[in-house]
Amino acid sequence: MPTDNIPAGFQRWPLHWFQCPSCGHRSHTSVARVPVPHRLRTLYQFWCEKCGGYSVLKYPKRKGWTVLITLALVALAFVAFAPNWIASGIAAFIAFPTAWFSLNRLMNVYVPDGGS
Repeated sequence: MPTDNIPAGFQRWPLHWFQCPSCGHRSHTSVARVPVPHRLRTLYQFWCEKCGGYSVLKYPKRKGWTVLITLALVALAFVAFAPNWIASGIAAFIAFPTAWFSLNRLMNVYVPDGGS
């Protein structure tokens, strides 16, 4: 149940799986920000709409792998139908959100942010 009282500097990110480490709230849309200046550990800071707690990724380097694997799968889907450009575009259009959401769901692990 989305609320309009999102903290300043945070924004809603669709297709980005979130599970609050404090209360267990789960959502397919996260509320997050990229603090500046940032440390690698807090490259992304997440806010829970249910309990108001802040969290960060437990393994922040996995985010890079998520991006690379998603791009590789989209390229593979595009090339698989290369002679037919319309089919290639449709395959890539379907592959991107599917791969992105699935990999976010599998690879994102959250821990409470003690530095906020």
